[in-house]
Amino acid sequence: MVLPGASIGLGCGLLARHRSSVRGLACAIAALGLGLYTEWVYEPFAASDRFGYLAMHFYQLPLLTLIMIGLGAAMAYYLGKDAGFLAPRVRDVAATGADVRQARDLPK
Repeated sequence: MVLPGASIGLGCGLLARHRSSVRGLACAIAALGLGLYTEWVYEPFAASDRFGYLAMHFYQLPLLTLIMIGLGAAMAYYLGKDAGFLAPRVRDVAATGADVRQARDLPK
C-alpha cells in the first residue's frame, strides 16, 4: 500500500526542474486517492463494492492499512517536492562559463 503513493512522488520528483511544496502536496493528495483506489480494487468492503462507499467509510479500514496509505502519501510529498535529475546544477552553470551571479539565483 506504500508503493503506489511513493511511486507517484518519485516519478514527479525525478522529472521536476525545481523544488515546489505545492507539487509535493499535489502528489500527496494523488497518493491518498491512489491508495484508496488500490485498496478498493483488491479488498472492497463486504457491505458495498462501490468506490464511493469505500471513500465515505475509509475510517473503517484496518489500522495497518490506513498507516500504509498515510506513509505512501508522506513519501509522495517528500519525494515529489524536490527536484530530480533534470534540475540545473550550480556546477553545470559554472562549467559553461555563465555568470556566477546567475548560478546563485538558481532555485535551491
